[in-house]
Amino acid sequence: MEKFTVVDGQRRTRSLSYTLVAARAAAKRAGVTRLADVTGLARFGIPVFQAVRPHSRSLSVSQGKGLTRMAAMVSALLEATELSIAEAFDAAPQGAPLSIDADTRDLWYEAPRDALAIRLDSAQERPFAEARNLFSGAPAMVPRDLLSLDFTRSRATDIARTSAGLATGNTHDEAAVAAVAEVLERHLEARFRHFGPRERRACELDLASIADPTLQWLIRRIGGRGFALRAWSLGQAAGIAAFRCVITDGAQAGHVLPPAAGSGCHTEKRVALLRAMLEAIQSRITIVAGARDDLTPADYARGSQLSLALALGGLCFGSGPLHWDRIADCPLTEPADMLTQLLAVAESQSPLSVLLFTHERPHPALVVVHAFAPGLEDLCRERLTTPTPARERIAPIIVARIADSRPVLFVGPSLPLAQIPGTIEVRPPAVCGDLSDLLADPPPAIGLIDGCFEIAPTVWHKEILDLLALGVPVLGGASLGALRAAELHEQGMIGVGAIFESYRDGATNRDDAVMISHAPPQLGNIPLSIALVDAEAALHAVEMPPAERRMLQRIVRTMGFADRTWPAALTLYEARTGRRAVVSIDALNAASSLKQADARLLVAALLAARASSPIEPPPMTSFYKSMRATRFRARR
Repeated sequence: MEKFTVVDGQRRTRSLSYTLVAARAAAKRAGVTRLADVTGLARFGIPVFQAVRPHSRSLSVSQGKGLTRMAAMVSALLEATELSIAEAFDAAPQGAPLSIDADTRDLWYEAPRDALAIRLDSAQERPFAEARNLFSGAPAMVPRDLLSLDFTRSRATDIARTSAGLATGNTHDEAAVAAVAEVLERHLEARFRHFGPRERRACELDLASIADPTLQWLIRRIGGRGFALRAWSLGQAAGIAAFRCVITDGAQAGHVLPPAAGSGCHTEKRVALLRAMLEAIQSRITIVAGARDDLTPADYARGSQLSLALALGGLCFGSGPLHWDRIADCPLTEPADMLTQLLAVAESQSPLSVLLFTHERPHPALVVVHAFAPGLEDLCRERLTTPTPARERIAPIIVARIADSRPVLFVGPSLPLAQIPGTIEVRPPAVCGDLSDLLADPPPAIGLIDGCFEIAPTVWHKEILDLLALGVPVLGGASLGALRAAELHEQGMIGVGAIFESYRDGATNRDDAVMISHAPPQLGNIPLSIALVDAEAALHAVEMPPAERRMLQRIVRTMGFADRTWPAALTLYEARTGRRAVVSIDALNAASSLKQADARLLVAALLAARASSPIEPPPMTSFYKSMRATRFRARR
């Protein structure tokens, strides 16, 4: 009988190395073009990766987290894989059954349930697929439009399509455990939403009472990096370990991002809390990276106010009263036993059955399932209780080239404006929508060097693909442009320079290696820190003792991108070695910048660029349509 074993603080039936091989193969077939290390986008030092699928029909970017790099890579690749499987599922094939029996009608339409549970409109005819009733083991029917995550197709008005309950495992039971646990987690989150301040305060966890060494280490890591962590037990009434964790900025100056939240549910309480904390860390890094299709500018606003509201809403600023020993704990090792325990909790919350659908295998070593619990609540269905807004019209694409128009270059701190000829139209570092704005009147060529992070969503893959579909050459290099070119060079984007080549070939995969802190455009985008690629190049170019070079390399590689300066690095060197470095700040500052060199190459290539052969347009997902419509209204 298969058993779960501890794998990097979590539970799996196979080793991570075994799973990673299968996940890489499945993700390649799913269209993943790059696996990026985004750990350094925040100061936690906890591995977070993202898998990029430019031609996705839902989210182009999938995240993964873990206590080790391998765990995070597996997590990101499996999420991308399962999304691609659900996107490809046909919601309305020929011959799918439309008629339903009394049990199916009761399950989806008629039986009593709470407002945020699933209740379908019986007036809408829809095809069904056969799944399994996990309470009885008997066959059961599930609506096919719930199974499909193809966001290029319009949905029924009573359907909230979500990936909740979609899970991948090495075995069927492993995948089923993850799927049912997530459905329960969403339900308990929805119940927590209705708690008043005193109820929330009562279930807030006393972090100091936790005795587990791994959890203690992670809590210290979060606090030691300048963040505040709070955790609530969601499963006290249900008798299961489920947590919601929220991370906020500590007493830091400058731009404050909104709180980042994460949840986790498991029969074993240490695993549940670990998942919640890791997901909160991942959520923070996801906001900074800004590449997910479901992010909007509103997700970056009012960070200070929301953090204060969170504290006031819980009637406290300190640790909670709930002791760790009072959390339900059931450390089972066999997946079948764990699934039985989760289903018992689900049945205690609603008598309506939990259903499990098994998708086609993306790889012989992987199983993808989707769990549905019509009687359990989910906050994503909240929007279905309000009238559906009028359908948005996206900005029309009018291909009307101007013969003497100049190529457009998005650039900021990577290259001084004095080095850019007047034959190029210069625009500030790009954010999401800046490139898609050019679709209505495309320039002869577009260069992407710099983009913004932390303050808004960054450049999406689909807006670049849309320009390539018009035959507009899009070039990238030196900074954000190098990342996008590495992810889209197979689709026709032109990468320029050594930094792009390093990302393309996999020699570099850290997104933060090109990131810096810089002044606002009003002050000329002056760099305030040094990119890792420039720091590494300077350490190789400047004469110094080999041992000193190795130590400084370790220092700059572990510094946050906003803190990486030569004075700070040399101060750390002296603190760690007890002696001053031989190399001087002046010598390091005088070293040539690899980013600037690549940026100059891109400028030259941009001037020489010619129209390219159009490619196939990207899938027009609801996320992309909404972004285009919002930008169109703003321009109008």
